[in-house]
Amino acid sequence: MKRFEASVHPDDQDLVRRAIQRPPRADGHFNVEYRILPGEGRVRWVASCGRSQFKSTGEPEPLMGISIDVTERR
Repeated sequence: MKRFEASVHPDDQDLVRRAIQRPPRADGHFNVEYRILPGEGRVRWVASCGRSQFKSTGEPEPLMGISIDVTERR
């Protein structure tokens, strides 16, 4: 997770963290668009959607989802 967090643009880190930890929908699904920094000073836009699941204790389970590069669309 640390590697993923390091790739997210600093201005979008809170947005991504909130989307994953507290999905806006009651069924646990989330959709979020954010920037990543793949290196060499480049910035790419990513659309991620998936589902957060939690154990009965409230601990998070691994995320299930997909991320798509949407830079050209943006």
